Amino acid sequence: MSGTKSLVFAVALACLLTQSCARAVETTSPIDKQSVSAQQASPGGQVSSDIEPALEGPLPHKQHAQCCKMTASTGAACCAAGAWTDAVPDADALMKDADTFYELGRYRDAADAYRRVVRIYSDALDAVASQMPAVTADATVSVDIGGGVRLDFVLIKPGTFKMGTTDGESDEVPVHAVTITKPFYLGRVEVTQRQWVRVMDTDPSRFKGPDMPVDSVSWYDCEEFLKKLNEISPGHDFRLPTEAEWEYACRAGTTSRWWFGGDEMPMEPFGWVDTTSLNDPHPVGRLQPNPWGLYDMHGNLWEWCSDWWGHDYYGQSPSSDPQGPEYGDKKVLRGGSFSNPGPYSRSANRGYFDPTARRNNYGFRIAWTVK
Repeated sequence: MSGTKSLVFAVALACLLTQSCARAVETTSPIDKQSVSAQQASPGGQVSSDIEPALEGPLPHKQHAQCCKMTASTGAACCAAGAWTDAVPDADALMKDADTFYELGRYRDAADAYRRVVRIYSDALDAVASQMPAVTADATVSVDIGGGVRLDFVLIKPGTFKMGTTDGESDEVPVHAVTITKPFYLGRVEVTQRQWVRVMDTDPSRFKGPDMPVDSVSWYDCEEFLKKLNEISPGHDFRLPTEAEWEYACRAGTTSRWWFGGDEMPMEPFGWVDTTSLNDPHPVGRLQPNPWGLYDMHGNLWEWCSDWWGHDYYGQSPSSDPQGPEYGDKKVLRGGSFSNPGPYSRSANRGYFDPTARRNNYGFRIAWTVK
């Protein structure tokens, strides 16, 4: 696809996935401007060609009977994602039509085909949402931090899960049982720039937007934010989640590579990674939440955890409420990001880096223990 065409389609798809595509697709200027020359290419402004655009209208989605019969949340996600995978061949065929129209100078037809590609994906996302199971979060709390800004949290109950995996990296073994003994609250979404600015009065982010996750923050920056937040809103003891708390909440009772399933599942409805994000982060909370009501646990930004990282820590980790090694030179990051391949966003994947690093794909979410 040429630069102009890819730009037009990238804008359209990005707008779709951030729930604001209607006007943007209609006003994408490169195609709209060139459609004037397309009108002039044939008598009376009518476009003539033996190539017929694909049929309009929503397309029926096939039943994915095998995974739809499952009762677990991953089965429901598999059933829902079937709508997405069904849409892909239709969208690909229509994209080929759009490319042909563009090469022939039929810019108006090309623009129309691009719009219908976006609509196919929009229908697919709607179908995904309609198939997803209801969120089972036991309670949510919204904390007012002033200036019309709030922090939303999901209650995570105590429980036991299997931490790690045998089909990942060498620091993800051994798989071991971990018990979270105390209930805690975890941020429903990553900390946004609106929230960061309310506390810190500055915005370090490269990718600007009040509902975008704050990026380019180091582990120490996060600790400074939390210190000031606790001064603004005392009594909660806001903190970073431990690595174990993060994985427990991310899995939300599932045992698959991602909360929504395995490698056969499409990432698009569930996480912003390199193949779905157009190489940018996105506003928080726009894709499907996990079964406990947490958004963007896979992708968007890496999330700092409180723990020091240790390659062999799992072999000596306590079975209850592990806090990580006593010391180290790197802090743990979890969840992958918009610029990383999908496997980096697996539930068990462990990232780690210098706690002073401020990268544009680093962010965080907040935790606090129920007292």
